[in-house]
Amino acid sequence: MTNAHKVDLWGETIYDGRDQFFEKTCSRETFKSNRFMELLLDFSTDMSNRKAAGRLNRIRLESKGISPTTFRNTVEREGQKMQKHIEGKCEEILLHNGFTVGGERCEGSEYDVSGMFHIDKEAAEEAASELNIKKFDISDYEDPEATVNISLDDVCVKRQTDE
Repeated sequence: MTNAHKVDLWGETIYDGRDQFFEKTCSRETFKSNRFMELLLDFSTDMSNRKAAGRLNRIRLESKGISPTTFRNTVEREGQKMQKHIEGKCEEILLHNGFTVGGERCEGSEYDVSGMFHIDKEAAEEAASELNIKKFDISDYEDPEATVNISLDDVCVKRQTDE
């Protein structure tokens, strides 16, 4: 159990420093250094939990060390923290720029829809006829000079190249 400052008032805890100064861990789990967490997360991308836990234990010269189950639980907890932080940042950006958390435009926001630039209609129709595309909506094609392309990939690859 972690020793920390604790204030009890008539049998009720009104302040406990453990919650504010230390991250939550499982019952028999120890605190991990930043360097250890960096290695843990790095190894989790390249190898199985058993191999990664074994490698960490060899590096730290520990015979018992971290178990594969604790390794997995720690990686999952860190991943959930990262995901929660990313989602919070996205919500903050949306709200700051006049949108709801769901991505809908708020009433009275300063966002200007007329700021979207579409490519020349004649050029799009000519390209569509060259490619033998019969049905298309010109509003789906924005001017490449005034756009930002964002690509999200659900496929988890072990190694990614620039090609």
